This record gives sequence, structure tokens and C-alpha cells, in this order.
Amino acid sequence: MRRTKVYGLILILLAVMVVQAAPTSTGFQTSGDSESYFNQGVAATESGRYKEAIESLKQAIQLRPDFAEAYNNLGVAYSKLQRNKEATDSFEQAIRLNPKLEQAYNNLGYVYAVERHFEKAIAAYQQSIRINPNYMFPHLNLGMAYAELGRIQDAVASLTQAVRLEPDFAVAYHNLGYVLTKAGKYEEAVEAYRKAILLKPDLAGAYHNLAVAYLEQGHRNLALEQYRRLKTVDKDMAGRLLDVINQDRVVIVLKQ
Repeated sequence: MRRTKVYGLILILLAVMVVQAAPTSTGFQTSGDSESYFNQGVAATESGRYKEAIESLKQAIQLRPDFAEAYNNLGVAYSKLQRNKEATDSFEQAIRLNPKLEQAYNNLGYVYAVERHFEKAIAAYQQSIRINPNYMFPHLNLGMAYAELGRIQDAVASLTQAVRLEPDFAVAYHNLGYVLTKAGKYEEAVEAYRKAILLKPDLAGAYHNLAVAYLEQGHRNLALEQYRRLKTVDKDMAGRLLDVINQDRVVIVLKQ
């Protein structure tokens, strides 16, 4: 008798926030001190020093209260510390100051998604895309929000657009593979996972989920090959994958 399969996926990345550098257009007017604090905040955020980033960005805002990009980056730092209410307030203020700031809409969507308000997240991502259709991140994030709501075909369409816009971004291919697996399109999922691994050979979840796609097609030997490759990247995940292969069931663990 055929065993019941247990489905799931290792999800590498639900959503992406974007930290902005200071604009370089001639329309950007700020004092040297404000820009200096802003740049300190960017550097601190990118190195994971979020409390320090918050202080620097607050200083930039104090010197220039209409500094939309500083509010956007302040929201990112708050979100990294799971201070989501303050992050939301910061992104909303950035949008009030600059309604064309696509990064702020993307980042606001991120916070909504973290809080599992996926309909709100979708609306924010869609607004970011309306402002700049060639901005990859909201397409990526929109696809994963759709997936969370079970709108798999919409998710496939969004993530396909994400890889078209940035064909060298491994996580986009991985997440495309994720939704293709959900859609039962295993051959296409295999190609997406293989592309992700080619671009980022240490992307452990892609090996795991590629093995899952092979198992779904009945290719146990190919799944074992991915297990051996995964051992060199993440031994713990490889051990869990071997259990899946040996038990002849597909367990794809959600992981953010």
C-alpha cells in the first residue's frame, strides 16, 4: 500500500527588506551632519549593530525632519530588533514624506508579512511594484505572500518575474522552486533549485528541496546524491534529509 506523504518545504527567505544609501540626485538637499549620521546608520545596520543604527538615524532625522530615506532605514533597524510597531510607524512616515519611495512600501509589506497580515503585505508590495515595476524585491516578497495564502499560481507568476528581473539572485530561484514544488511542477522545480545552487553553492535548503523534488519523481538515487552534497554544507540538515529518504516520505520543514 502506498504510504501517505507528508509535505513541507525549507523556506530560505520569506521576505527581503532594503536599506537605502543616501540619494545622489541633485534634488537631495541635506546638511553634511545629517548625511553623516545617515551614513553611520547605514553602516551600523549592514553590520548588525541595530541599536547604534537607530541612534544615528534619529540624529539624522532630528537635523532633517523630512528625511524620508532615514525613516525608511530606521524602520529596517527597528524591524531587525522585532520592534514591529515602531518599524511600521517609521515606514509609514517615510511614505508620507515621499509617496514614491518604493523601498518603504516593500519594507512595510515585510513587517505585515512577519505579523502574518498577508493581505496588507500584498497591497504594500503591489504599490511598490506600481511605482517601479523593475524593482525585484517586491516581486520576490509578493510571491511568498501569495504562497502563504495558498495562491500558488499567483506566487509562481510573481517569482518568475523576480528571476527575470535579477537572474543572478539565488534566493529568488530557490523560492521559485518552492512554489513550483507546491504546484506539483517537479521538473521545473528541479531546474530552479539547480540554478539556485549554481549561483550559491552554500544554499543548504536548495539541496534539501531539490532532493524532495527528486523523491516526488521517484528518483531516490538522485535524492541521495543531494544528501551527500548537503553533508558538506549543513550536516544537521543532511541528517534530517536522510531520515526523510529512508522513511520514503517527503517532509519539507518550514524554516525562516
